[in-house]
Parts: sequence; structure tokens; C-alpha cells
Amino acid sequence: MMVSVVVTTSGVPATRYAFLQLMLRTYLSRAYLPLVAKVVVVWSSLGYVPDELQQLHAAAGGRLAFVQSAEGGGGAAAAAAGGGASRELPSRWVDALAHVSTEFVLALDDDALLLRDGLSCLLATARLRPADEMLGPYARTVAVDADGGVVLDPDELEGDGVELPPYAMLQPRLLLMRRAHLARFAAAA
Repeated sequence: MMVSVVVTTSGVPATRYAFLQLMLRTYLSRAYLPLVAKVVVVWSSLGYVPDELQQLHAAAGGRLAFVQSAEGGGGAAAAAAGGGASRELPSRWVDALAHVSTEFVLALDDDALLLRDGLSCLLATARLRPADEMLGPYARTVAVDADGGVVLDPDELEGDGVELPPYAMLQPRLLLMRRAHLARFAAAA
């Protein structure tokens, strides 16, 4: 079973460029051929694609796509000023959908790398779980404060023997979902 890897980024800052290049080379390598069908990089501010990434794209044989998200037009600030895109972060997921053909989608931030054994384990676990479940290590608990406002617990859930409250959301920093989740999200966006 193969997965599409969707990497979201706001651009290629100098501090992350080398890591993004490492991610792409890793997921496009022969070692990942049995697992990764395609890598989709969704930029919110594409501007230009550096030469090294253009070379990777040319050599990938259709296994690498670059997408400029609708939010790349300037986001909420530009929309409020009368220009740019009106959608924010959700557009990254909507824009990626057209490039995903596999049942499973691994969503990653541009500074997260899930190695082959971890990806194999996550896919094996997903095959055993109900189709409506998503899997990821970055969960957040949700509570209501005295004023009725929502408070997000900033710490990841850990199995330290303490009974934890149920969590309400998984962050897409590293998240395995099915293509159907993206399609439902796009339909609602």
C-alpha cells in the first residue's frame, strides 16, 4: 500500500531549505519507492522554485508536484485590504487534493521527517484501524474555561500512566489520513 506525502510550507527560508531538500530526496529515493507514490509540496508563497528543486522535479518522473496554495495571494491581511486570497490555512489541503491519488495521505510540515520504518509502522497501524480514523502523534486536548472559552493544552499527549482527558484534534505537523478525509474537508471548505 502506498501513500502520497503532502508537505506544507510557507516558502523556502534559508534555515529550512536544506531540510526541505533532504525531505524530498528521501521520499523520492529508491528506498521509499514501495511506500511513497508521490510527494506534493504546497507553498503559500511559491514565488520561484530554486534550481535544485526544479532538478528534483525533472528527475522525479511525475512523482513530485509543486502547488501554490490559494492563500499565497497574501492571506487574511491582503484579503482585508481588498486583495489577495480569502482562504487561509485550509486552502493548503484543498489545493493538494487534486494531486493525491492514493488512499492514504501523509501530511507533514516542512520541518518534519518520518523515516521509512516509522512510515511502514504508521501505514500498518492505519490498515488495522477504522477508515474514519486519522493517526498522528501531535494531539491536543480541549477544555472550556470559566468564561466558556476554549483552551488548548500546548503539550502533546504522553502515555505516562496519568489518565488524560480525551483529545479533540490532531495537528497536521505529522498526520496520516485517507484521501476521503481531504475530499470531505474540501467539500466543506
